[in-house]
Amino acid sequence: QSLDYVPGEIIVKLKPLKKGSQVSSSQAGQFLGKIQGKFSLKHSHSRLGVHALKLNSKAGLNMDQALAELRADPEVEYAEPNFI
Repeated sequence: QSLDYVPGEIIVKLKPLKKGSQVSSSQAGQFLGKIQGKFSLKHSHSRLGVHALKLNSKAGLNMDQALAELRADPEVEYAEPNFI
């Protein structure tokens, strides 16, 4: 069975702290620090608040669990697999 996304990769968009503003680099840094160990940063568009993450195989999470955890974070606007 082929996947329609890159295994273990998740795209996350953060919510700006203030409506109508952009995600600050300090907000992005704090978020990335919070998820360190479970995910590694592959690529970042900090100004847009969008980050490509790689699920750490040692985190003990499968893709569905990782997505659910990220989506439950109040700072996250959306989290989705890195679709091909």
